Amino acid sequence: MALQWETLAQRLTSDSSLPRQVKRQTQAWRNKALKRCEAFEEAAGLLRLAREGAAFRAMDRFDFERQHPHLEYATEEMGAAVIEAEKYDAKESARFLASARKNITQRIERGDMARIAERQEKMRSAARK
Repeated sequence: MALQWETLAQRLTSDSSLPRQVKRQTQAWRNKALKRCEAFEEAAGLLRLAREGAAFRAMDRFDFERQHPHLEYATEEMGAAVIEAEKYDAKESARFLASARKNITQRIERGDMARIAERQEKMRSAARK
């Protein structure tokens, strides 16, 4: 719910046709929802995952990796999908990439990518020793 308030507040802020009071009230409700969510460690973690998923959904994969280096594995998977998509015609390629982005986003939101990245880092550390 907090993420929905955040999304709504972002969209309304840029709408010049709305009165300031409506925007301020929406931001107040967003802030209240975020504060309540962040008060609980587990909920705050879920909110972080949801934000990372939303960022992956909307951002270029290179920008995403710069802002979320701990999710490098997600961008690597998207890169592999881009290479695979080159084998298909434009329409099929676009469908394939949209599906890949959706799948990776869902894995980010569930926390799967963070667990994979953590496991990979442990394997790298062990290999260096």
